[in-house]
Amino acid sequence: MKAIDPKTFIQQWADNIDGLEPQMLQLDTCYKNLPIWDSLVLLLTVAMVESDYGVTLRGVDFEKAETVAGLLELIRQRMPST
Repeated sequence: MKAIDPKTFIQQWADNIDGLEPQMLQLDTCYKNLPIWDSLVLLLTVAMVESDYGVTLRGVDFEKAETVAGLLELIRQRMPST
């Protein structure tokens, strides 16, 4: 299983989402409670994860993950091995 640096992931996420700042996210942050969280942010996050990590996420995955740490773990589990 590949490692994903949490700080790098958080910075990438913030760079891809208008209104999202890295300091808004910690590993235990429930991202769905962020004021900017909506369906567009979800879709942009799906696109970023697929582009940067080769992992396809669906809406149900975001329900399961709940926190930044949970989302990172889900991505790690699904990353293609090289």
